[in-house]
Amino acid sequence: MRFLLIIGFLFPFLVFSQNETRSEKIKRISDIRQAVISLVDEYKSNVKVSSRNEDEFYDLFSENEKIINDVIPSKDFNQLINATDWIDIFKGNRIYSVDIDILEISNISEYDLDSGYVNVIIQKNVRSAMWNSIIKPNFGVNFGEDKKQNINFYYSNKLIMKIGYRVNYRGVPVKIISIKPVNKLINSYALVPKVKQPFL
Repeated sequence: MRFLLIIGFLFPFLVFSQNETRSEKIKRISDIRQAVISLVDEYKSNVKVSSRNEDEFYDLFSENEKIINDVIPSKDFNQLINATDWIDIFKGNRIYSVDIDILEISNISEYDLDSGYVNVIIQKNVRSAMWNSIIKPNFGVNFGEDKKQNINFYYSNKLIMKIGYRVNYRGVPVKIISIKPVNKLINSYALVPKVKQPFL
């Protein structure tokens, strides 16, 4: 699948440039493509943030980053936040199991020969997510008398990642500029209470 994505991405650029040979241009586009795919993989690995991977998560983004808050119980749901806000949301998180599939990678939009950006459409499927209802009271259910129930929920959204790049002699550094929804997020999801099993 990734091989087909790369071939499809390269095809519009198989032309001569005043400053590049045909083979140089093909290699540059291929290197950018591979760097973008690797960055999406790194995002998937670090989107569940804890104290152990805060630095890795920060490093995925450019300055003034914009991230759609798709965590439904949070107060800023459907708003654009930054990496620091995202890390704060994950305080008290217990489970966050997510699948991310690349659906489409756009052609390169160049600022100049060595820099530009690429739009990547992804399908983000959160299969299981749960927060500690004591630390995040609005992420659970209150049964009264200081009794709170953790809630396990799931949802799926199509998002567009804007990824900036700059080619240099060492490689192709890439950063996420923004993550926004393709369509407006809908505030609906399935709730599955986690019921304790009776002690036998």
